[in-house]
Amino acid sequence: MEAVLNNISSCAQSLGKWHEKKYGKLPKNIWNTKRRLAEAENKDSYACDQFEVNELESQLSDLLEKEEIFWQQRSRIQWLKAGDQNTKFFHQYANTRRQNNAIPGLTNEAGVLCSDGDDILSIIE
Repeated sequence: MEAVLNNISSCAQSLGKWHEKKYGKLPKNIWNTKRRLAEAENKDSYACDQFEVNELESQLSDLLEKEEIFWQQRSRIQWLKAGDQNTKFFHQYANTRRQNNAIPGLTNEAGVLCSDGDDILSIIE
């Protein structure tokens, strides 16, 4: 049983590393890119580098597309394909789904809810 728990733990760590590699710090990157784009657009018309603005717009577009894909995969809703862009709804739906799917603990034979790792392990064994 300990081997199974170790495998699950290892899998969770690997998935966490994959997620960070794939998506990184997406909200922070989006915010930084928007800020840099606003700064570039607010420069004097003589100092404004159109190439830099175009590059930042392209980066922002890519980041927003990654964010949309992330939430689409997380929410398991196909409505995005139909054009519904209500991201607040999708964030709320995905977070609620995660909370509903969480297992806070297991009930032992005496009917007591156990949430401690050792108690859960004894119930499983």
